[in-house]
Amino acid sequence: MSWFSKPKKSAEERLADNIRLVGPDIAATLPIDEKPWWTQMHLVRLNALLLVCCMSAATVGYDGAMMNALQINPNWKAYYNYPAKAKLGAINAMMPAGKIIGFLFVAPFSNRFGRKKSLVLAFTLTIIGAAIQAGSANLGLLIFSRFFLGFGCGVMSQPSPILLAELAYPTHRGKTTALYHCFYFVGAIAAAWITFGTLKMTGDWSWRIPTLLQGGAPVFQLLFSYWLPESPRYLIAKGRDEEARALLVKYHAAGDENSELVVHEVAQIREAVRTETNSEKRPTVKKMLTSPANRRRLLISALVAIAAQWSGNTVVSYYLTLVLDGVGITNPTHQSLINGGLQIFNLLTTVGCGAMMVDILGRRLLFQLSAVGMTVSYVIWTILNARFDATGSAAYGFAVIPMLFIFYFHYDIALTPLLYSYPTELFPYEWCSWGAAFTLIVTNLVLIIRQVCNPIAMAKLGWKYYILFCVLDAIFIVEVWLLFPETKGKTLEEVSRMFDRLENPGLIDVESSSKTDEDENEKEKVACHEISK
Repeated sequence: MSWFSKPKKSAEERLADNIRLVGPDIAATLPIDEKPWWTQMHLVRLNALLLVCCMSAATVGYDGAMMNALQINPNWKAYYNYPAKAKLGAINAMMPAGKIIGFLFVAPFSNRFGRKKSLVLAFTLTIIGAAIQAGSANLGLLIFSRFFLGFGCGVMSQPSPILLAELAYPTHRGKTTALYHCFYFVGAIAAAWITFGTLKMTGDWSWRIPTLLQGGAPVFQLLFSYWLPESPRYLIAKGRDEEARALLVKYHAAGDENSELVVHEVAQIREAVRTETNSEKRPTVKKMLTSPANRRRLLISALVAIAAQWSGNTVVSYYLTLVLDGVGITNPTHQSLINGGLQIFNLLTTVGCGAMMVDILGRRLLFQLSAVGMTVSYVIWTILNARFDATGSAAYGFAVIPMLFIFYFHYDIALTPLLYSYPTELFPYEWCSWGAAFTLIVTNLVLIIRQVCNPIAMAKLGWKYYILFCVLDAIFIVEVWLLFPETKGKTLEEVSRMFDRLENPGLIDVESSSKTDEDENEKEKVACHEISK
């Protein structure tokens, strides 16, 4: 046996793997073969098309790294008359402000007209916004372009993870949806190194080129959106069952009209979105707030959104230059190299240790590891900043750099891949658009506050401001332990039923969130035996 070949698994072992991923019901309908997905053309086509959705996160990630780099660029600062910290906060806050308006617009729009049409509209708006931003002649036009671009990104960001979850092959759903926000760092890497490459240029094009290229990913998405399938759940909800069935036959069953998997998926989706119970659940704010299950969903989604922005990461993601200035690293080239290296590290971590582990470690454990690691690393980071401030020792300043990477490692394993994919899994079909919009709105409301407050607070308080994030990260540990259920091995419909069993907001799904490995293994053995019979 070669070093790189894996031992062949028996049919029962492969079935057990599938049960861990999707549960016994779906696992019983899946073909038991050893072919990897990249040798099956229908899955290759599907996953390639789903990249169109993933690139939405890349556009948002491009913006964060680009704005970091532009604040380093002396030509950009000179053109806009060296904007003060408060103006920098306003420039950065316009993006999430526009996104919030976009979320409010797209939630009913995507339910009525579909995920695909929403995305096509978003790609077009984002391309126009990037062009206006690149041509901004003054600060006022720049701020307007940031708002317009944010609106387009908002319309793009809401349907993208939903369509991923609703189209992905059952055994791929966990990793595929987790990979969505990992593409944030694909955009961030591109922006960091594009801006580094143009840093030495003289004149306005040293910053106009990177801002114009923010429309690059949406151009790619718009070109390939023609082949992007519509959501089968949307189609069935609109009474277009045959279209949904044909789509699932093509992309999930390799054209097999008699596929048991497709029969089960169509029946399960139909039951979830078109039963008498669901037909009475027209989304309204009142029904959302009066339902114990939905209140639990909203609470968890809000906590994930707040943690994603208040864990301390935004201090670095939009104001890295201020952080590095604070510890004595002021050379623009060194700052750009650290920015670029951090984005590459983030991508490798969030994919390899985050998205690829969601179906192995589960969502809940990843959140727990992330919360503990962020708290410990941020405390050490704060202490190092305090010692540098007191002594002026370069050793303390440079010691901050590895702590940035350690903090981001723990942030990346959960809050990057699960920020949107985890809340998307929690909401049933009729609430999914509104639930995703709620998560995005909370995320960006918090981001606006941070964008305005961070530069001012950092200037006034220095390292003492970091104590706030140490406390918030510690609180997140408790929140995850008490409230977050495990969704590994469950379909979207099964997750929905798990929440609907709640009789009051105080209950948690203990069975799914705290069961031991021994219980899991025993359940798999029983299911395998029953299915084999």
